[in-house]
Amino acid sequence: MPGVDELQLGQRFATIFRLVDFEPDRHITIVNDRATNVFGETAISYVVVPEGTHRCRLVVKLLLRYPGPSLLRPAIRSVLPLGDLVMMRRQLLNWKGLTERDAARGVSSSASRP
Repeated sequence: MPGVDELQLGQRFATIFRLVDFEPDRHITIVNDRATNVFGETAISYVVVPEGTHRCRLVVKLLLRYPGPSLLRPAIRSVLPLGDLVMMRRQLLNWKGLTERDAARGVSSSASRP
């Protein structure tokens, strides 16, 4: 997608997240600043760790503070981690597939996508 690498602090991601820090080709950090009474306060960092010349590892760190005392808190503490695991795994597998596809085509990571 053209322009996807043109990041700006405060930019929205997936409606409830806001970009708070980034370094091109190194890391990005987003925070949940909406729906915190449902999902709690959340910060997610994606960090690229180089491994040799043509490889890297994408590491994700998720920091979560559950919402304050409520009758739903036990349910949220039970369900939210499993939901995050499923969604994060799917997201990372999608990115892996797109990256491998582009590498096979010889497309640069900073090039525009069709």
